[in-house]
Amino acid sequence: MDDKKFDEIMHKYVSTRTRGKDADFGKLNEQKKVKTAKNFNSRLAWSAVSCVLLIAVALSIALPLTLPDNKNHLEGNIDDSDASIYEPDSSNPPDIQYCDEDELSLQLLESEDKLASEYNITATLPTIQNQAAGYILLRNRTNKNIVGALVEFSVYDDYFDIVRMYIVPENTVVTILSDYETLPLETIWNNCSVKYIIDYDEESECHNSRMFFSMGGYKYHLDAQYYGELSIEEVLDLIF
Repeated sequence: MDDKKFDEIMHKYVSTRTRGKDADFGKLNEQKKVKTAKNFNSRLAWSAVSCVLLIAVALSIALPLTLPDNKNHLEGNIDDSDASIYEPDSSNPPDIQYCDEDELSLQLLESEDKLASEYNITATLPTIQNQAAGYILLRNRTNKNIVGALVEFSVYDDYFDIVRMYIVPENTVVTILSDYETLPLETIWNNCSVKYIIDYDEESECHNSRMFFSMGGYKYHLDAQYYGELSIEEVLDLIF
């Protein structure tokens, strides 16, 4: 899919937002005014991107998925009649399903509640206050099975810039997310074993963290950009 076609799809998505992109920019710009000059310069690249278009960042940087040629996959015009819905409470664990990068398709969702109400994704989602949020359903384009979801929050508060999380059922293996499961450090949070790594950018004074944990029948692959000396446990407490 070329850049022009992708831009057309994303602009169509932006035009369906109730508040509109001008309102989102207004809140983001107001938040940016209270930042220090040092942090402002280091975070300018992020703030220049519209909150509702942060999904494009997720696709191009964090998860380089191959977008389908048929834009219906991005506009929700998918026949769900034979799609497999994951049931995390099943007494008989389902077979492991594998999904490679070139098998994934993306479907933009209008709101958070559609994850549970229409697709039975009952994972625990971040509760952190944010400027804007985006939700994408991940599917296997071959058999239409639901693979998981991607959620992204534009926060811009005293601690966080971006919080991004990929959620997949415990019976699902997405190959391009598998490296999260081998992160070198480990701690305990909320009775969960959390694997993580933190890269510190001295110029921007920003911590870029990656985390992995399992909870409630789902696997969580979490990226968070934050400022200040916070432990991973504190980071997760603030996000959830």
